[in-house]
Amino acid sequence: MVKPFTDAVALLHKGEYTKEPVKSEYGFHVIRLDDTRPLVPPPFESVKDRLGPDLQNHMVRDYIESLRKAAKIEDKT
Repeated sequence: MVKPFTDAVALLHKGEYTKEPVKSEYGFHVIRLDDTRPLVPPPFESVKDRLGPDLQNHMVRDYIESLRKAAKIEDKT
């Protein structure tokens, strides 16, 4: 779910609906919470192959961002 949906649903109890329309990137919505279920994370074995590349990408993004923040750009024209 997109963030506006999750924020709105977090405030609802079973059977309730949003009193005001919820705006998302897809338009406006009235949301009704019919039921909930516990969140069960996937087993480690099914996601472990993705963890290494995800961590590496995160570390590279952080490093590039630190370089950008530390960069001093001079205009010599």
